[in-house]
Amino acid sequence: MNEALVTKRERRNAMWIALAILMATVIVGMMTARGPSPSLGAIRASAMVSGLGTLLMATVVSRVSPYPRWSLYGAAGILALSLLVSTVTTPDPAAWVRDTRQMAWMFPWFVMLFGFVGRATGKGWCAPAHPKAGWIMLVTAALLGGVASVSARLGSWL
Repeated sequence: MNEALVTKRERRNAMWIALAILMATVIVGMMTARGPSPSLGAIRASAMVSGLGTLLMATVVSRVSPYPRWSLYGAAGILALSLLVSTVTTPDPAAWVRDTRQMAWMFPWFVMLFGFVGRATGKGWCAPAHPKAGWIMLVTAALLGGVASVSARLGSWL
């Protein structure tokens, strides 16, 4: 995205919308799988809410972000998919609530953070103007999503 085309007002409005999405995603995601031992369907619904919130965040943020849109959508897709995978790899729903649900808030926040940080003209590998910046975002999302995918399994082993 060309920063010259995005006004401060558009950026500020996108930030408020992004914060509302983050708040709604966290609250609804937590309420969907509440209690110490929810059902498997409840944790899958919670993961879907958090995944959809992450994808929605990418849609809002991509309009004003200096990062490539493909990297924001790709990172959001990886994170959303990892939440769904985490419900399959969990030994039981209570373990998912204990070990994975606590990380779900980070996924839409991760996309929001990358979307609003930095200028396109910055220096360094993570600067949006760098040719590898989008790939770095995808790798970071894959690492974060990988941790979420196996956190309940690891938590039950430890």
